Amino acid sequence: MKYVRIFLVSLCFIFLFVGCSSNNDGKIDLFDGGCIFKSKPTAIVNPEIGKGFKDKKIVKPAKVFNKKTPKVYCTYYIENGKKGTKIKGEWWQKSKNKKIFESTVTIRKDENFGLFTLSKPKGGWQPGRYNLLIYVGGRDTPDVIIDFVVK
Repeated sequence: MKYVRIFLVSLCFIFLFVGCSSNNDGKIDLFDGGCIFKSKPTAIVNPEIGKGFKDKKIVKPAKVFNKKTPKVYCTYYIENGKKGTKIKGEWWQKSKNKKIFESTVTIRKDENFGLFTLSKPKGGWQPGRYNLLIYVGGRDTPDVIIDFVVK
């Protein structure tokens, strides 16, 4: 009886720790059926957009910019960031449904802060609505959408 109990406990540990694998959304699955322990997925929190940036903070928060604004900044924090996770930012001129810039960063060990920037295009900003879409870990839908306007 003692050996049966040891065998069953050992079998449970094998299923819990050896059979678990991570998928793209940060959850841990046991043979696609779920695992008792699940990690939280990487998330973008407290995104902020503005005209200036210093010491990991937006110093001139804004949602409306003028045609002469030299650069738009977006800061954000990363929760449950895992080394190697990719975070992509896509800047769109929404009023023309046109992507104007894209960049991807990879989380390094113990990183919890990020920054995306967009410099004024040649010829200045075109008036209209713009978006910054932020994607985490190769997902197809954006995790964060930030709207702003150029007047």
